[in-house]
Amino acid sequence: MGAADRRESLDAAFAAARRRPQPARSRMRAEGAMPKSLLTLVPRLGLYVSGSGIVAMVVMIIAEIVSTKVFNYSLPYVLEYSEYLIAIIVFWGAAYALAQGAHVRADIVMHRCPAKWRRWIYLAGYVLGLIFLCLVFRQFLEVAWLSFKLNRYSFYPTPSPLWPPQAFAGLGLGLFILQLIIEIGRMGREILRGGHADRAAETGGEATSDPEGQNWIS
Repeated sequence: MGAADRRESLDAAFAAARRRPQPARSRMRAEGAMPKSLLTLVPRLGLYVSGSGIVAMVVMIIAEIVSTKVFNYSLPYVLEYSEYLIAIIVFWGAAYALAQGAHVRADIVMHRCPAKWRRWIYLAGYVLGLIFLCLVFRQFLEVAWLSFKLNRYSFYPTPSPLWPPQAFAGLGLGLFILQLIIEIGRMGREILRGGHADRAAETGGEATSDPEGQNWIS
């Protein structure tokens, strides 16, 4: 085989590789029903807010240590605001953790189930979790509204209104609910695509499901 023949075979191989469907492109087409900006904005916003809360808590604790050791004076607001920040960090960071698949999940029995069953079981669990979180979110809003209406303050040495941290933590929970809805939509699409792939395999056609989109069932 001459150099010209080898070049023609390489060009044909590269052209075939370019025509082959790529998983990333197929996933982008599958997620086209949702705005891409929403898919990235929700977890990123949760990451920035929770990260800022962690930095603020660290700064306050360091300031408390320096003030106590050097000036023999304790900052009265550190304990109160740290407690507020814990709730804010947890609820706002939950959306980012969900998008990254970082939440703790016990699958002692689930890994023994077939993949088709796991898809539906995980989807049902997410839907039940969504219902529960919506009830909790409603209670959050009612508590924050009642604190605002009754003008409630904390019982710490530096009394602060209770409704701002309550409402802000509730917004983080709302962001978590929004990310959960996005994940439920992604799961539903993967289940439908998996069904299409199974039918295509039964008829001898080409499966078009994206293996990278099945990570949530593994």
